[in-house]
Amino acid sequence: MLGNVTEITDPGLVHCNGIYPVEEEAESLAERFPEAVIIASCTIDYHMTYGAWKIVHPDGTRLFAAGWHGEDDWDFAGSPTDVAAAFGITAEELSEGGIDMNDDVNVFAWGGFSALALRKVVPFTHTGRAVSVFRVRHTEDAIGSMEEIWLEA
Repeated sequence: MLGNVTEITDPGLVHCNGIYPVEEEAESLAERFPEAVIIASCTIDYHMTYGAWKIVHPDGTRLFAAGWHGEDDWDFAGSPTDVAAAFGITAEELSEGGIDMNDDVNVFAWGGFSALALRKVVPFTHTGRAVSVFRVRHTEDAIGSMEEIWLEA
């Protein structure tokens, strides 16, 4: 299941007034590339960590989680158990990664869980990677969200 891999780091994908650009962009990619694995995330630390994660497996399994770590008001859809099954993540791998599948959504180790899923399709570490810069086309909704977050403060 190994093909080309693109990692995008873009703080503009953070939540904005009920809109989740990380989810919109991931769904847009999944629509364009239905056989692709999409693992999207963004986090921002404002003395508390806000994060949003979207995982799309080609078999149709989807997961979305977004919110402030430790707070109760999270947006969530999908099942980590279904994602683990789709990617073939074992109980041993979850345990070694410090991931407790029984944790509440607001304290779940989303970053570690996403990294486990990514390792299933890209079994190499981040060391020695070449960095390149390129222009990314965003949907109009995502552009509006980014402008609202970063330019209209």
